[in-house]
Amino acid sequence: VVLVGNSIGSLVCMATAAAYPEIVRGVVMLNLPDSSVVDEFFPAPMRPVLRNLGRWLQPLTAAIKGILTQPVLFNPVFGFIRHPSVIRSWAQQAYADRSRVTNELVDLLSRPAYDHGASCALRAMLNSPPGKLTAKIALPKLQIPLLLIWGKQDQMVPPTLIPLFAKLNPAMTIVPLDKAGHCPHDETPERVNPLILNWIASWL
Repeated sequence: VVLVGNSIGSLVCMATAAAYPEIVRGVVMLNLPDSSVVDEFFPAPMRPVLRNLGRWLQPLTAAIKGILTQPVLFNPVFGFIRHPSVIRSWAQQAYADRSRVTNELVDLLSRPAYDHGASCALRAMLNSPPGKLTAKIALPKLQIPLLLIWGKQDQMVPPTLIPLFAKLNPAMTIVPLDKAGHCPHDETPERVNPLILNWIASWL
């Protein structure tokens, strides 16, 4: 199969391809949110220090997260952040063209947050351990066609990460999209869909 994912979905696709290479023919990632490459912004002598600091802070971070995600504290916050007006505000940060944030889109994004168990699902996701197959580990392992599409106006995951991912797999095709934010597949499907189909046709 060819896996296609946006944001966290692109992380899932990348990790799946690295873990099960026999079932994946190619991967399309849209706006890949992986912080494992961030230390590349710092000078080489500083990187081991930052990694050690991160490991030292992990127990403290986990303890704070555990406290803040206790139902008595978390549920009132969740009740606020799932309100359609808050979700609209968040969506407007995700789209370069704010006219794309329609009432229909806000309803689509809001509805799952009112499902039974939605609060528990988000708490579990926040408390889950970080994945082992980060971009630093997974991308160099992948010998299949890879396409990375990135909205140049993404305010959630900065496009400045693109060169860092490019170093991890020089064979990866990278397409920055102008006038697109964090969800280019929804914001500019007339550009993204043909881009993906033509890319698949080029190597299939």
